[in-house]
Amino acid sequence: MVGELLTAIRHKVESESHKHQYGNALFWADKAVSLGGGDPKDIFTFVNILYLRGEYHRAEYFLQTNRLHCTFYGMYLIAKVTDFIALSMGCISLPSVRRVD
Repeated sequence: MVGELLTAIRHKVESESHKHQYGNALFWADKAVSLGGGDPKDIFTFVNILYLRGEYHRAEYFLQTNRLHCTFYGMYLIAKVTDFIALSMGCISLPSVRRVD
């Protein structure tokens, strides 16, 4: 019963995400994480939606508290999140690219 409900919620998250309804997708992804018992796939989906919503600090915190920042995909998400945090705080600037003729 819970497995069927969890599958339906995961499909709902995917559907809402594809429609760029990230607020709804985040709501349902949170439910999937809770029902899934900490399944890394659900957590990565949740963190990715946080990233797409611009909630970078929350995404980073969630990855680290669930100890998923050491996995390959976790490191990728941490790199994306910290890059945007640093850019928004003005800590780094991207070099300008000049066209050489």
